[in-house]
Amino acid sequence: MATIIRKSLKAVGLDKPGTAYFDPSLDRLAETYVSDERSAYFVLDDQGKVMGGAGFALLSDDICELQKLYVSETVRGQGWGYRLTETVIAEARAAGFKQLYLETTDVLAQAVSLYEALGFKALDEPLANVNGHHAMTIWMVKDLKGSSAERPF
Repeated sequence: MATIIRKSLKAVGLDKPGTAYFDPSLDRLAETYVSDERSAYFVLDDQGKVMGGAGFALLSDDICELQKLYVSETVRGQGWGYRLTETVIAEARAAGFKQLYLETTDVLAQAVSLYEALGFKALDEPLANVNGHHAMTIWMVKDLKGSSAERPF
């Protein structure tokens, strides 16, 4: 997954500090997500070859963050990002979270469209930025308990 993420970010000029490109957990995702029972990471596998993934991790008792949603260039445009995000939404809801938060940038316009299609709503400012992704300029949240997004403060 680290290779897919870094290659994807480099392709759009986001291979810089403040993005997942330099996230210290990137080379040990399994270890990172297994360490917290309210976190998970899902991998898209095609006959033993990793093609993408997405996960979520705890931000607070009620809010988790959608993290590291990326798919390989070879499978983009086939709906896998949408399906991975739907999986994260369902699993985050099952884990008892009330909201799913994310950070992105307008450089990733397709991702922003995907999030809007799935019911994420824009925020005016980020939540506590514990992951150091200060290069992200779009913050969104999805209400997991109902159909309307509530402000996560």
